[in-house]
Amino acid sequence: MERFIREQGIVLPRGSEAWRRVAHAFLRANVQYSERVNERLAGQWRKDQPNGAVVSPAVSPAPLRVATWSGLAGQPQAGPPVGPQVDGERLSEIYAKYKQERRPSAKTEADWNAAIRRFTEVNGDLPVRTITRTHVREFKDHLLTRPGRARERAAMGP
Repeated sequence: MERFIREQGIVLPRGSEAWRRVAHAFLRANVQYSERVNERLAGQWRKDQPNGAVVSPAVSPAPLRVATWSGLAGQPQAGPPVGPQVDGERLSEIYAKYKQERRPSAKTEADWNAAIRRFTEVNGDLPVRTITRTHVREFKDHLLTRPGRARERAAMGP
């Protein structure tokens, strides 16, 4: 918090009433952030967040302007949502970028092609931000029902 207010050019005497209110607002924001992260890890998505996106208030790329604090008397006002406004890039798009950037060996590419193809057979070509643990579990269950090496590898686990 102190680094943030210093970077924003805000002068608040440490221990003053305004400093305590800002510190409390930061604390509340971090608690809410942690709650959202835990919800996402449990596979719960919120409709009030763009694509279920959770953005740490401590690392938010959009600077908070002093004017949004309403004279530090109330809650900080919500700024524009951070991140894409649509579901985001699909698994196939991310994979295409990976292949282009990393240029994997032929065997690695063949393995990943098979994994991506099988995943999309089960779940569809989902936006990466929407993939949940449930999707991964369904994919693993699908692999366990297939004969051959894919079943053996899936049964071994990560």
